[in-house]
Amino acid sequence: MSLHIESNPLLDRLPPRLKQFIKPQNYDEYTLINQAVWRYVMRKNIASLSKVAHHSYLKGLEKTGISINKIPSMYGMNRILKEIGWAAVAVDGFIPP
Repeated sequence: MSLHIESNPLLDRLPPRLKQFIKPQNYDEYTLINQAVWRYVMRKNIASLSKVAHHSYLKGLEKTGISINKIPSMYGMNRILKEIGWAAVAVDGFIPP
């Protein structure tokens, strides 16, 4: 298991109390079942969102690198998200308030 977390200027500005929850994504550890669950959940989400969300939301979702077909790579997403001043990280569980 890798402990490397790729940082960027946005993540560097996070308060230390939040940084402690960031974990490496370890993409290669996702199983076929993990990927199947992702596809199932995303199909349900997209079906629901297509009825209630503005069409630009679904277009934006595609542009982030999030797809129905596979769990997205945080590092791949961040190359796209940095253009709008955002970043994504993997976290371990829920972050307390």
